[in-house]
Amino acid sequence: MLTIRSLLRTALAGAVCLGVVGLAVVMLESQTADPQRPSTPSPSAIKENQAIFAQKLYPVFSHARCTNCHGRVNLVTGANHATGPAAQFSNCATSGCHTPKEGFPPKEWQVAPESMSMVGKDAREACATLKRHVTAEQFLGLVQSDELIHWAFNPGGTRIPVPRGYADFLRNSVEWVKGGGHCP
Repeated sequence: MLTIRSLLRTALAGAVCLGVVGLAVVMLESQTADPQRPSTPSPSAIKENQAIFAQKLYPVFSHARCTNCHGRVNLVTGANHATGPAAQFSNCATSGCHTPKEGFPPKEWQVAPESMSMVGKDAREACATLKRHVTAEQFLGLVQSDELIHWAFNPGGTRIPVPRGYADFLRNSVEWVKGGGHCP
C-alpha cells in the first residue's frame, strides 16, 4: 500500500531522474554544437537589422558634422577647410585652431583617412566602409568612449549638432551590433 510519503519519494526520485536526463541532454547538445557557428537569423530579422543601419545610423554617418572629418575636408588641398591647406600639422588640435578654447574636444584629433570617407556614400557603402575598418566591438567602444563622437552631438556654440541625440545613437548602435551588424 502506497502512503503519501512513499508517493512523494517516488515523485521526487522521478523528478531528479528527469532532471539528470535533461541536464545530460543539454550537456551533450552543447558539446556537439559548433560554438563558432551562431544560429542563423531569419530573413526578416536580417531585414530589420539592415533597416536599423539605413534608417537610424546612416543619417548620423552622412550628417555634415561627421562627414566634415570623414571625407569632406582635405587638409592637403585645403578643400572645404576655411583656412586652406593644413597638411603641416599632425593633428587638428596642434594646429592651434581646433582647441578646447575654441570649443573643440580636449583631445588630439585629426581628419580620418580617405579610406574612411563617408562623403557621397549611400547606406550600403557607408556600412561597408565602417565594417572594413572596425569590428563590432571596436565600433561600440568608439561610440561609447570617443570624445569626438560625444562632441558631435553637443558641439557647442552655433555649430549644428548631429540629429537625434547621443543616447539614441548609442541605443541604435547596440541594437544593430546585437542583431548581427548587417549592411543594407
